[in-house]
Amino acid sequence: MIRIAIASDNFRHEDRSVSYVFKWCKEHRCKIVEINTVNGEDFFEGLGFSPAVSLNCDAMALRNELKSYGLSVSQLDCHYALHRWQSIPYMIYGIRLAAMIGCPYVATT
Repeated sequence: MIRIAIASDNFRHEDRSVSYVFKWCKEHRCKIVEINTVNGEDFFEGLGFSPAVSLNCDAMALRNELKSYGLSVSQLDCHYALHRWQSIPYMIYGIRLAAMIGCPYVATT
């Protein structure tokens, strides 16, 4: 069976938070979400204007929020150019967060 997921990055141009994305998914009966990530703290995420999740977020709080909306995560988008040394910690944080929230895949560029 084919299942469709919604990417949180689709809401970036609407200046919406990741919680808004989760709520939208629940209202539209979408049970799977793909989450865009940032490394460190994002000013716009903190203000609720970015549908991304910090790789330094509280993973258990994120897991609980996903559960409260009945969502599973198809993958984390941890896009950072692999030819740069900065990609190493980015991927480590991405893999760690994915494991803690029960996400099977981490995407990169």
